[in-house]
Amino acid sequence: MNKSIQYAIRLLIICAVATLILAYTNSQTAPVIAERQKQETIAAYKKVFPDAEEVQPVGDDSLLNKHILDIQEAKVGGETKGYIFNVESPSGYDGPVTYVVGVTTDGAVTGFQVISQTETKGFGAAVADDAYAQAMVGSILTGEIKRGESAGESTIPGLSGATKTTNAVLGGMNEVSRVLGQLSGSEAK
Repeated sequence: MNKSIQYAIRLLIICAVATLILAYTNSQTAPVIAERQKQETIAAYKKVFPDAEEVQPVGDDSLLNKHILDIQEAKVGGETKGYIFNVESPSGYDGPVTYVVGVTTDGAVTGFQVISQTETKGFGAAVADDAYAQAMVGSILTGEIKRGESAGESTIPGLSGATKTTNAVLGGMNEVSRVLGQLSGSEAK
């Protein structure tokens, strides 16, 4: 019994030291990781609305929800020409798909970039490909958005063989369409 108490005390000390080391490491790396993620998001904002001369947060936090994480106004010449939405779409095949989409005030998609995803390689992971991002440009987000063969009025392109991933992006884009309607003063149809 005496030996088991000694082993328990040793184990407790080892666990305490390991916990302190992990806590210290986390405190040192967390700000670096947060800053890197912030810089990646800012770079994505510039990529999805390349004409924007300045971006600034939309002041109405009531427009944010579990899927719309952030909305930035894209301004050209001091005038709002569109919005940049940071979206975490409903769950795809293997988790949420987080992306940034630029949209003009009349609903035209100017750019699309995936920030994070854990979809299946070769199928759903194609959502993060440049080819898919280019295919999204030209979608018009008015009313209820549906899956189509290509970008168009109220349609986004689907991913072949990745229905769950497409539906996840589609759910997020429908949220963008709804909020865009509120921002422009014309609720989505």
